[in-house]
Amino acid sequence: MNQVSVEIAAQMDETNTTRLMILMGISAISVIFYLFADSKKIAKGRVLGKMTAASCFIILALLMGASQSTFGQIMMAAFFFCWLGDLFLLSREQKWFLSGLVSFLIGHLAFTFAFYQRGIETKAILFPTLCVIFSGLLIGYWLLPKVSKEMKVPVLVYMIAIITMVVCAFGTHHHTSNGTIPLAALVFMVSDIYVARDQFVHQSFTNRLIGAPLYFGAQMAFATTVSVA
Repeated sequence: MNQVSVEIAAQMDETNTTRLMILMGISAISVIFYLFADSKKIAKGRVLGKMTAASCFIILALLMGASQSTFGQIMMAAFFFCWLGDLFLLSREQKWFLSGLVSFLIGHLAFTFAFYQRGIETKAILFPTLCVIFSGLLIGYWLLPKVSKEMKVPVLVYMIAIITMVVCAFGTHHHTSNGTIPLAALVFMVSDIYVARDQFVHQSFTNRLIGAPLYFGAQMAFATTVSVA
C-alpha cells in the first residue's frame, strides 16, 4: 500500500512539473508575441499576447493549489487585480493608465496582506527595509519631477505600496524560508520602473522589451509559491 501511495505521489509530481513547464512555455511565447506585435503596432496581437501571458500566471496559481489555503486565495486576489491592470495598461491614455495604476495598487496591497497572513519576521528585515527604502527614494528623486501635477499623489501612493510589498516579501521569507518570494517582489519592482519610464520619462519599445519579461517572470514566480503556506 505504501509503495502504491509513493508511486501515485510521484506521478502527481511529474504531472505538476509537466503542467508547470507547459505554462511557462506558453507564457514565454505569449510575451514574445506581445512584444513582436507591440513593435509592429498590431493592436489585436498586443491584446492577445499580453492577456494570454497574464492568464498564464492565474492558471498556474490555480494548478499549484491556490484555492486550498488562505495565503493562496489572497494571492489569487492579487493576481486578479494585476490581470485587470494589464488589461487597462494596454491603452496609453492617462485615464486608463490611472485605472491600471489603481488595479496594480490593489494588487500590491493584496500581495502585502498575503505575506502578512503567511507570517513576517520583523526582526530580520531591518537591512532589506533600509535598502528598499533607499532605492525608493532614489527612484522618487528621478521620477516624481517628471510626473504631471495631477498624477504625483497616485504615483507616490503606488511607490509606497510597492516598497511595502517588497519589504513584507523579505519579512515572510525570513519567517518561513522561500527565496522565490522576495526575488519575485524585487523583479516586479524593477519592471514597474520601466512602466513608469515609458509613461512619464521616455516612451520607447525598449521599456516594454525589458519590463514585460521581468513583470511576467515575477508573476509566474509568485504563482509557484501559492502552495507554500
